[in-house]
Amino acid sequence: MLYRLAICDDDATVLPVISKMIRRECEKNGISAEVTCFDGGAALEAALREMPFDALFLDIDMPGKDGIQIADHLRSSGSAVCIVFLSAREDRVFDTFRSGPLRFVRKAHLQHDLPEAVKAVCRTICTGHRLKLPLSTPGGMVSVPVDEIMWAESFGKQQTLVTTGGTLEVKHTLKELCEKLAPHGFLQVHRCYVVSCRYIFSIESGRLIMDDRSEIPISRYRLADVKEAFRRSICHGLDAE
Repeated sequence: MLYRLAICDDDATVLPVISKMIRRECEKNGISAEVTCFDGGAALEAALREMPFDALFLDIDMPGKDGIQIADHLRSSGSAVCIVFLSAREDRVFDTFRSGPLRFVRKAHLQHDLPEAVKAVCRTICTGHRLKLPLSTPGGMVSVPVDEIMWAESFGKQQTLVTTGGTLEVKHTLKELCEKLAPHGFLQVHRCYVVSCRYIFSIESGRLIMDDRSEIPISRYRLADVKEAFRRSICHGLDAE
């Protein structure tokens, strides 16, 4: 199967370099990819109206709509396309929350960051790849796709997973859940909550806003650590091998 990837960067000199790197890494990961380059957001958006892409690699600072605005528009229109930000603006990593990127590749660390990001893209777009976590429930053992878990919460002696499909009571302590989920981009933000980085919409004073607009308290003692952990996870990977 041939996958269609797009790169959008207003610096035309870097496009062939990044394109070559992406194609090479796709080959290493066993997939065939057609990589199309766009030197601005307007050209990319015009192409998106005509054809779909499996993944987008977006620069942030561009004339007209920047990469984050393009991603926001795609998400608001219901697109679940895989998005990777590729930018020198590391200071804007937190601004990418709401569009749920798979990765944030730092241009200053391109040789280090891009291969892992492309590997993650390959895993995501190849059908059938879903990491599942075996968990004990009152009804027996179940396997839950990690990418469907938004957060885990603890009230009294009951621990519940909140997923994109509903809720699931589990027979694990929150500490056990945190140990199981931490390698997959989850953060303990409060003594009662462990959340997935991929579903954080924004971090505000005293609370997290999730993609479904649920509000989750965040301990003031954990705020700085949570911000730094999110920055690391989005730059170096939300998923464990």
